Order: sequence, then C-alpha cells, then structure tokens
Amino acid sequence: MPSPRPAQREAFAQTAADARPVVAKALRWLNSQLHHFNPFVCPDGASQARQTALAELALLGFELQQQENLNAELRIFLQRIQQVLHAAYQRPELHRFIYTGPPQAFTGHLLMWLALPRQLAETILPLAELQKVFETRSVAHAPRPKVRLLELRYFADYAGLAHELPTPRELLLRAVDFHRLDPHTLTFAGIYELTHAIFYATHFGRHPDAVMEYAERKHLATILEPLQQRLIQQQHWDLVAEIILSRRCLQLPAEWQATKPAWEALANTQDEDGTYGAQVVEQALMREGLTADAAADYAFLRCYHSCLVTAMAGLFPQPLL
Repeated sequence: MPSPRPAQREAFAQTAADARPVVAKALRWLNSQLHHFNPFVCPDGASQARQTALAELALLGFELQQQENLNAELRIFLQRIQQVLHAAYQRPELHRFIYTGPPQAFTGHLLMWLALPRQLAETILPLAELQKVFETRSVAHAPRPKVRLLELRYFADYAGLAHELPTPRELLLRAVDFHRLDPHTLTFAGIYELTHAIFYATHFGRHPDAVMEYAERKHLATILEPLQQRLIQQQHWDLVAEIILSRRCLQLPAEWQATKPAWEALANTQDEDGTYGAQVVEQALMREGLTADAAADYAFLRCYHSCLVTAMAGLFPQPLL
C-alpha cells in the first residue's frame, strides 16, 4: 500500500483527534461493566443473550491479543477481559453447551478459547478435544448464514483446527456479491453481514489484501460512503460504528478522513458515561418497577454492543488512542 501523503497524514491525525474522546468514553464504560459480561454472576443466569455478549467481549479480547505494542492501559484492559472469560470458561455449564447445544454455537465457544492465553485455554480444554467436537458434531456442515462460515474459518485457522472448509476467498465471494451491492436497499441485517465479511476477510485490517483485491476494496469504499450517510441519518449507532471499523479495515488512505463525519455524529450523540442512552433505558425500567440492580443489568444488555463496537472502531487495525 502506498505511503500516505502529508495532507492525508494530517487528515488522519485530525480524524484520530475526533475519535479519541469517543473511544476513551466507550472503553471506560466497558471497563466499568465487565462483571456484567459473565453470564453466571447475573440475576437470570446464563441466558443466550448473555452468552452472546460474552462471545462478543471475547472477540474484542482476541483482536487486542493480535495487536503489537499495546499501551499499559490497554494491556490492563485485556487482562481484565481475560479474567472475566476465564471465570466463565471454567464453568461446566458452558462446556456442556458445545456438546448439547446447537452446533452453530461452537464458534462462540472457540472464540472464548482463543481469547484466553493459549496455555491457560489448553489446560481447561485441550485443542484435541475441540477438534473432536468440531468433527463429531459436524460443525462445518451446520446451516448458518454465509458470512458465519467465513467467520468459522477465520477462528478455526487461528486456533489451528484441521478442517476442509473452502478457502477464505471462496467464502467471501459466497457472502458478498460485489456486483449487486446497493447501499440504498441493503437491510440492516445485510449491512451487518457486509461489515462482518470485511472484518474477517481483512483480519480486522491487519491483512487487507489477504483475500480482497485492491479494486474490490476500492469498490466497497464507494458502497460504505452512502451507507455511512444513511445510517447517521437513521441514528443507527451500532452500524455507524461498524461502518467506521469496516472503512478502517480496508486500509485505503482516503478512508481515514472519510470516517470523520461518523465520529462527529457519535461524539454528538454519546452520553457522558460512554453509552448511547443507557441511563435513559435504566431510568425507564426503574419507573416500571424494576430494582436498581435489575434495571442496570437489563440496560447493559440493551446498550453494551454499541459501546463495544465503538471501542473496536477506534482500536483496530491500530489504536487511535
């Protein structure tokens, strides 16, 4: 990739300055809420929603592990994430789920395993046992959205699982029809699938050209720009953050400054605590008769994902902090 010109470097620096306070607030809130991610210490136990939240926290932890030269604050944050994951991962209930739950849930379990230090993960569940579950439960053949097969391959490769999945290139082309993408008609679900395909195909920006050709990345940039404008107008802050992260993952210099309006929109909407309306949700639930603890817990489930994706948008492929 060609080196950015001085004007591009200046634009990137300005965008980073816009992003920094937004990301810092999101990280502070996540740090303060880490206990909520452990489904086994929350009021209603290990519900599916809580296991999903835990797997998404594991994604943040795993991708932080791939970063070089994390600063002290982020190293401590990663250690705290791993403590939460370790506490949950030792629970027998969680392990039973990969034997008795739907085979599609294997991916989230594998992600938690990957987010732990490898030696620690192997002492709890050896890779050979994961391989056995992968094969005996026919995980690769379980029906799932096309982008989820790309996701499975991404994590299986990092874990070192033996498999016969199609190549990442083949899986990307199944998940994304580059010639039929229309930013005006894509549903929210379709946008989520597109952003996640970009995440996994580029290794969250670490290897932008591993699977996609330069022309394909340039084409995606022309799709993401009107999508960004549309989602800001629709105030869909989860997806605004995912679009920012997608544009950063493409590693195209012009995309650095193109995210500036999105960062500004997040900054103008974000509450002082780092969320996008958690306090409003919590207060409404308390008015409906929930206790303060229960209201805070449900507000967490409603609001954590926006914060988590905002943090990831500022951390990958390299931290803006």
